Amino acid sequence: GLYQPSAVILKSIAGALGIAPEKLYEAAGWLGGDKPENEETDVETAIRTDARLTTRQKEALLEVYRGFLRGAER
Repeated sequence: GLYQPSAVILKSIAGALGIAPEKLYEAAGWLGGDKPENEETDVETAIRTDARLTTRQKEALLEVYRGFLRGAER
């Protein structure tokens, strides 16, 4: 809990371990875990892996994006 690695770092670690990056994203708390891994959209992946954004910016963008999706389902 002392460090918050970037999506790029987690993706590199996942590649070295031979596992899906989403497994590490979920462990880092970036995925809610309430939907299967294979349902992550390209938009979510793009946000999560953009090295130009801070962790907080990524969380905020994902929250807004998912809110729009929930609104469209109603």
